[in-house]
Amino acid sequence: MVKHAYDDPDPFAEHVSTTPSPQVLTISQRRRQKDNNIASFPSFDAGITLEFVTNEGLFVKVYKKPITKLNVDAIVNAANDTLGNYGGVADVISKAAGYDMERECKEIVRKYGKLRDAENKVTCAGNLRYKGVIHAVGPRWSNYHNKYDCLNVLLATVINILESARRNKFSTVAMPPISSGIFAVPKRMCAAMYLKGIFEFSKHGYLESLKEFHIIDIHEEVLDMIKEWYTKYKIDPACIEVSAVLKSSDSDHRSPLNRPPAWQHDERANKRKSDNLSESQRRKGQVGQGVMQARATDPRPSKTKVVPKFCGKTDILIYTGNVLQLKGIDVVVVSEDGLMKGEGGLSMALLNAGCDRYKKEHKN
Repeated sequence: MVKHAYDDPDPFAEHVSTTPSPQVLTISQRRRQKDNNIASFPSFDAGITLEFVTNEGLFVKVYKKPITKLNVDAIVNAANDTLGNYGGVADVISKAAGYDMERECKEIVRKYGKLRDAENKVTCAGNLRYKGVIHAVGPRWSNYHNKYDCLNVLLATVINILESARRNKFSTVAMPPISSGIFAVPKRMCAAMYLKGIFEFSKHGYLESLKEFHIIDIHEEVLDMIKEWYTKYKIDPACIEVSAVLKSSDSDHRSPLNRPPAWQHDERANKRKSDNLSESQRRKGQVGQGVMQARATDPRPSKTKVVPKFCGKTDILIYTGNVLQLKGIDVVVVSEDGLMKGEGGLSMALLNAGCDRYKKEHKN
């Protein structure tokens, strides 16, 4: 069962503050509470996708802007469980923040071990102008057979981020999309869970110093989805319940769950073309250029799976074999943890077989 921060906050946040501060609401915010409705209004700022205030007075802004150029107290890093900070927004934040933040990340992992899904830790912001960085680990879609559990973990991730912001007395916090990138949770579902997390946290009324929560990105896709969900939410608040989001996505033909990858379309088209060739053409080798010819000349195993023209450009070959005996390959990819310990099976095999230069560069 996924814990929410307001159930047991201690495991989820570093640098916890226990001093409460009174919640201050403006007259307009009190009026919105009496109306018992979420208020939204058009923005006069360029680039703002959505603005609204929750019943409890939390001001939410959704807009397009780089995460290193915001006017907020703290930002959220879409981290992995080792706080490795490589790839995507984590890499951007790491490069901008510099050594001090990286040092704190490594110290946290050394002291506490890997972070769990939905957990977060707070560090300094290093060279960035913020008061802190909340490093949050969202769920990875492929790690959850039960997708209901996956979305609940993402919901808990957002709630725990807000709880850490409150406990650290941050007034304004900005979060990029969590789990929607390489963690591959469908973006439309992510957008719904971000809103659900905001409302779930806000309704408990423990805002204290927390005044604003921003969701930002350099792309508009997820931001527009948040706006779409919010529009639906005003009509039917139940639409962002986990079960409703799953059901909605299953029945939505535009959903990533129901839309086959682009390479499948190409593969089916190539299969139809191949089926139309006569046996005599096949025997005479008149297939010409392309994947079938590549199969005939390629030294790889005969059971090679070919994904032709992936994204219209690249042939992908999938097969079993010994990575140390491959020929005609320029580069191999090996998965590592954030500390580059070389403890994985493939990593150890490459280290044992590699030259002194490879071992030295890996160590450094």
